[in-house]
Amino acid sequence: WIGDNRILTTGSSKGASGEREMAMWDVRQPGPALKSLAIDQGSGALHAWYDEGTSLLFVAGKGDGNIRYYEVEDTQFHALSAFQTTEPQKGV
Repeated sequence: WIGDNRILTTGSSKGASGEREMAMWDVRQPGPALKSLAIDQGSGALHAWYDEGTSLLFVAGKGDGNIRYYEVEDTQFHALSAFQTTEPQKGV
């Protein structure tokens, strides 16, 4: 959950590109996503954690060396920074 009436999903896009992406949805209004964002072309599943107090979203891929940070404002994702290493993250 992101706020009161929004949820965040992660997955892969259709087609040959196979981009990993995340999307924000309003649970009160079925239909297209409020916002979607392509992340990268990794193969592992994306995991997202949202801190409601700071409106920060942390996104990490299974087996990735990257953890990305976003600020969530209304229906927008604002990329803040990323932790990057060649070592896969453990315990994420």
